[in-house]
Amino acid sequence: MWPTIVNYKSLKVLILCLIVTIPLQSSEKQSFSIVIHGGAGWFSNLSDEEVQAIKDGLSNAIDVGFTALQSNQTSLDAVEKAIVVLENNDLFNAGKGSVYTSEEKQEMDASIMYGLNNQAGAVASVTNVKNPISLARHVMEKTKHVMFAGKGAERLALEAGIELVDPEYFYSEEKLRRLRDLKKEEKKWEQLALLRLTCMEIWLLELLQAE
Repeated sequence: MWPTIVNYKSLKVLILCLIVTIPLQSSEKQSFSIVIHGGAGWFSNLSDEEVQAIKDGLSNAIDVGFTALQSNQTSLDAVEKAIVVLENNDLFNAGKGSVYTSEEKQEMDASIMYGLNNQAGAVASVTNVKNPISLARHVMEKTKHVMFAGKGAERLALEAGIELVDPEYFYSEEKLRRLRDLKKEEKKWEQLALLRLTCMEIWLLELLQAE
């Protein structure tokens, strides 16, 4: 089966998923599958070109993962390499495309699991690790811990020789503007709610005074 894309536009939620099942050349009938989830959100305002760019990014990621499996690399290798492609693409909310926190910072998380031995590794709130998924795998395979966060995770990346970048690498004027617009909108509603509350307090005070 060739890569396919499922797009649930009828739900006004765009969920992009690629699935590949390819028979392996061996004496036994075996197959492997790759499923990539590119995120979900309200994408009704995206142009056809932007949607196509997202699909192309997913196709690229799944090609990289498939090639890894086809060349007899491990499933962990395939997963990590496919996710690195997404982390390096600013169209996805991971790595270079990470959105901002309410404090206008880009803090990234990543996790990876291996079902055969129940191992897991994760990192959280890293700001200068180019590919958090690689650090999560390092946590799983090279430490006795399951998760590192913040400065401790970044120090571990430095010690492990995992690529670090200046936080400016992740900067996105568009995403920052979107956050600031959202904060302005929330502030407006907060002020409106406060005004309504104040009006109600005045009305109750007048009502009590009238009694």
